[in-house]
Amino acid sequence: MATSMKNVYKKFGLAEKLIWEQMIGSALAASVIARHTRTVDPEDAFIGGLLHDIGKVVVNNEYPEKFAKVIEMVYNDQVSFETAERDIFEFTQREVGAFVVKKWGFPENLELLIKFFDDNEALARDKQLSHLVAIITLSDRMCQKFGMGWRKAGASEVSFGNLPEILGLDEAVMPELTESVRAAFTQGTEIY
Repeated sequence: MATSMKNVYKKFGLAEKLIWEQMIGSALAASVIARHTRTVDPEDAFIGGLLHDIGKVVVNNEYPEKFAKVIEMVYNDQVSFETAERDIFEFTQREVGAFVVKKWGFPENLELLIKFFDDNEALARDKQLSHLVAIITLSDRMCQKFGMGWRKAGASEVSFGNLPEILGLDEAVMPELTESVRAAFTQGTEIY
């Protein structure tokens, strides 16, 4: 599935390369983290990591100039993706992504994961979904830390915040876990 995802792109320039790296990096890291936490199935974590930002691919494919403006706002104005997207499009990539996975026939849980990814209140009602979002969020931060996908100033100083605690990961385990993720990145980027 990960390999066939590249076919979703209409073109493959720098923006698409960065989105792809973020998606595959998040999928790989999420799978590793899920195996360590044992709170969600590693395959669900991989697919969730891979598809949680699929709306970005679709929006970028359909509106590349406008999506570039969203990216500029996020990085230059330090606003959230949702704020920039609503300003430019009046919809979010989360809404688009949820619609796409529903049309593709994926389980409703994946649609809900994407749709409510940034809505802590909605996620609080479903512990399994909440754990999956925490795993994918931690995987996204690991991608930033290791330079996979979107790069931000000071990315090497990315904080994991309270995500390890939420997932029941002891601080002593984090160095081993980050090394496992780094190894997965190395192996996975050669495959995908």
